[in-house]
Amino acid sequence: MNQYIPYQLKVLVNQIDPNLDANWQTHLQALFATCSHEDCENICQQILQLKKIHWNRKENSFCYLAKHDINLLAEKIQDAPMKVLVRTIANSLEKLKQYNDIYAISDYLENMLSQIHRINTEDDFDLQEQKKQVLKEFIYAAAQIILAKELIQLPRNQRNINTDIIKTFISEVFLKQQLFKYSFNIVRAHQLREEKPHILKYFLYKQQKSRQLDIVRTSRYIFALAPSKEGLTNTFSIRRFLQEEQFEACENVYFNSAILDLDQIENESHHEQFQWQVSHIITIDKQINQYVSDVVRQIELYANKTLIPFLMEPLNPQGVFIEKLVEQRLIDFEQKLCRNILEPIADALKHAVHHSDECSYLYLSVKQTLDDLISHFIEFHSQPSIIFNKQVNLFIARLKSYATLLQKRHADVFTVFSYEDWKKHHAEALEPTNILKDLSASSLQEYKDAFSELKENQRQLKQSASFLSKLLNKPQKIKDNIIKLKEKTTQIKRHAHQEIIRIQRRFPSLIVYLEFESLISINHKERHYAFPTGDNGITRLPILIQIPEDKASFDLQTICNSLNFDVNLANQKWLETI
Repeated sequence: MNQYIPYQLKVLVNQIDPNLDANWQTHLQALFATCSHEDCENICQQILQLKKIHWNRKENSFCYLAKHDINLLAEKIQDAPMKVLVRTIANSLEKLKQYNDIYAISDYLENMLSQIHRINTEDDFDLQEQKKQVLKEFIYAAAQIILAKELIQLPRNQRNINTDIIKTFISEVFLKQQLFKYSFNIVRAHQLREEKPHILKYFLYKQQKSRQLDIVRTSRYIFALAPSKEGLTNTFSIRRFLQEEQFEACENVYFNSAILDLDQIENESHHEQFQWQVSHIITIDKQINQYVSDVVRQIELYANKTLIPFLMEPLNPQGVFIEKLVEQRLIDFEQKLCRNILEPIADALKHAVHHSDECSYLYLSVKQTLDDLISHFIEFHSQPSIIFNKQVNLFIARLKSYATLLQKRHADVFTVFSYEDWKKHHAEALEPTNILKDLSASSLQEYKDAFSELKENQRQLKQSASFLSKLLNKPQKIKDNIIKLKEKTTQIKRHAHQEIIRIQRRFPSLIVYLEFESLISINHKERHYAFPTGDNGITRLPILIQIPEDKASFDLQTICNSLNFDVNLANQKWLETI
């Protein structure tokens, strides 16, 4: 049986979570009704079983078999500070049951999630896994309490937000995004184009592009959200979703979101209400200059008309190993990305932006373009011939790291610069990369010198078998030297290993630690760091360094090769050095 699941179908099923989705069984039944028997079996075996969802084939019904208990998890945790915090969080859920005011609920959830995110796991993979489990169990417990509430007290509002809408938003948008992070499904422009309802295919498609909206489809509603103009503000915040602003001497009211009820998708009067809400969504206030508008339009056009079609072209081996074809596709893609998207972004920031709204407009455009590219790259990776290809997986990690670095460095990147400011931020951005480069090169040279001396001593030992050499105790001296040199080479590697890890701790806002920022799965064998490179960390994708946990298998030459490859890639137009 063919085990391939179409990508878009896989995305839809992966988003289903029985702990967060009120109507997940109905959703699955509707999906299975449109699938072939083969697809249904593949979904069941590859996705539903991992989610602990049982499919009753005879009745075409679904049940969830897993049990969740945050109190039980607290008992299993060995780390004392984490155990105390998790017990406190578990006990606090009783207060959540008593809250009916939406702002009390919102503040509670934000506070508890912040407490969990601040847990210091001290580079311990096991603690990090436990932290992720704590986050999951809290979100599941909180969602079940929210969904069980009969009435939530809401402020008077002009969008007719009621208890059902806010419960759906909290569980299927706010909490699910906290749990899924980069895997959280945002409806892209090309997906809206494939919809049948006119309100989605034409109206929302156009508004999504012009207003830079994030579109989220849930079991009952579609939410159109104005993205945050600042990198650190959560687009999916509950308070932000509820906010309705009316400015002085102005009759109009403005929102951060609009709500479309899927049960009313054919209702014309509901269409009018939705269109009215969208027309009042807060957008960039000031006039955007023509150069910045042109850059954004050209970037989006190039991504959609050239870059994505190039990526998705069929891989035709024709006697060539698929790995080689994939490697060349990635190199070509990165070259096109740097020349036609990343470099124009830097040029616009250096020479064209004049006020903060233009910076925000550019940031939102870049963010959405990157999210779209990542979405297509994940689809590209889902092809049967490359589904386990490590190169593609790591390239996706670099794209995610680039987006994460832009968010971390938002204040140092998307701002109005003087020439001196740009140079200052550029030097700061590349400081950890230059430290890594110097450390790796000097450690490697020291290691080579010691290793060369070790080999020379081993050669001398073989030649010191003469009677005179033994009489002068020369072999023993050489043996002592060999022991010292072996220890020295080990110590050089151990020191370099520790120093590279210290660099990340010293520059947390300039380096992405992928495992600890949930951009890559933890395997306990190696850690991945992404270092910025290019002009102010913008014109190139970051350098990705893999550090094995086992210091004995730590290879300085491999680290230098990775660094030098990326450095060369970043220093001549698309190959520009640091």
